[in-house]
Amino acid sequence: MLSENDVRELLATMCSRLGVCLTAGDVDRLAAAPPESASAFVDEIVRAEWENAGLENDLRAVLEAMVSQAMASAGDRSPLPASG
Repeated sequence: MLSENDVRELLATMCSRLGVCLTAGDVDRLAAAPPESASAFVDEIVRAEWENAGLENDLRAVLEAMVSQAMASAGDRSPLPASG
């Protein structure tokens, strides 16, 4: 699962690279409780950025790939469970 910092970094990257820039409130909301799947995460971005507009499938695929990559990287950095 993405950490709060991971979410903020990912959203900043999406803003600078793709022009998909959420409001500070939406960033805070997603950082506090990030969706667990890339698809659900992108759904939240779409709702926040394009509430009443369609999103091109190509851009959605790019967003989903970025979120999936960030989630995979975060999983690689996850601490091992405590043995007990």
